[in-house]
Amino acid sequence: MIVMTAGIQNRGSDPVARATVAYQTYGIIVHVITFSNDADQVKAAAIAAAGSGLHYHAASGSALIAVFEELARTLPTMLTR
Repeated sequence: MIVMTAGIQNRGSDPVARATVAYQTYGIIVHVITFSNDADQVKAAAIAAAGSGLHYHAASGSALIAVFEELARTLPTMLTR
């Protein structure tokens, strides 16, 4: 799963706990991309770590493209018919 966020939690349950459940219960890897200058990157990294994923910060549009290109190169591919 790829979570794109401004990186500022303003409601809802603990995202670290949710990422832990997603990974441990369902095997869902959680990657987090923050893009706001005000993003809580420490919390975003903790969410990604809890979901056995990676945290990226994209400070610009070109940085966001680079993040998606890197993810595309590293994520497994499934071919279906």
